Amino acid sequence: MGKTKAYPIFFREDDEYYLIYIPDFDVVSEVDELDIAKVIQVSRCLIKDICKLKKEKNIKIPEPSNYDNAFKITKSRTDGIFDYSNAIFSYIDVEII
Repeated sequence: MGKTKAYPIFFREDDEYYLIYIPDFDVVSEVDELDIAKVIQVSRCLIKDICKLKKEKNIKIPEPSNYDNAFKITKSRTDGIFDYSNAIFSYIDVEII
C-alpha cells in the first residue's frame, strides 16, 4: 500500500468542456464534457500515471504544493495557455505506490 497525497489542480469551463491544469507536474489536460466528477477522475488518473512513470525512471516525485505555491506556479507557467483568473481550485487525493 502506498502513501496518499493531495495534489492541487485548477480547472475551468471552456465552451463545452473543462480545461485542467496540474501545477506540480506542469500538465494541461481537458475533459470533453461538463462533468466535475469526470474532472476529478481524469486528474487523479493523470497524476497517478505521471507518478508511476517518474518512479519507473527514478525521477523524484514532487511534493504537493500549497495553494499559494500552486497559484504562483500556475500564474508563471501558463500565461496565454490557461486562464487561471476564473478557474476553480481543488485538491485531488492520490495514492502513490
